[in-house]
Amino acid sequence: TIMQRLSYTHAETFVVEAADSRGTGSSSSSGRLLAALYAARIASEDEARSEICVGNGGSVMQIIALSADPEGQGAGALLRDFVLQFARLDSTVHSVVGITRCEGWRASTASLEDYVAQ
Repeated sequence: TIMQRLSYTHAETFVVEAADSRGTGSSSSSGRLLAALYAARIASEDEARSEICVGNGGSVMQIIALSADPEGQGAGALLRDFVLQFARLDSTVHSVVGITRCEGWRASTASLEDYVAQ
C-alpha cells in the first residue's frame, strides 16, 4: 500500500497551499492544503515495481502518490509539473517514474496519455 511504501522510504513531500487572508502561502501560514505529492529516491526503475521499496537515495525519483483537492483548480497538475521540473534541474536525478491506477480510464473516451494528464 501507499502507507507501507512511505514508511519504508525517506519520502520527500511537496505541497501546494492556498494563500491565507494575508495573501501568503508559506508553511507557517494558515493556508489551505490544495495538493500534496510524495516522492522517494530509489536505485532503479525496477525497484518501483517492488512492493517494498527501501528508498536508498538512488538516481531515480519515484512519485509515490499525488493527492489534490478537486476544488484546487489545477493544483495537482501544477505540483506535478513543478516536481518534474525540479527533477530535471537536479543533476543527481537520472529519471522519474510513477505507477498509477487508472480506475476510470476504460470508461473514458480519452487516450491513456490524455487521461493521465487530466
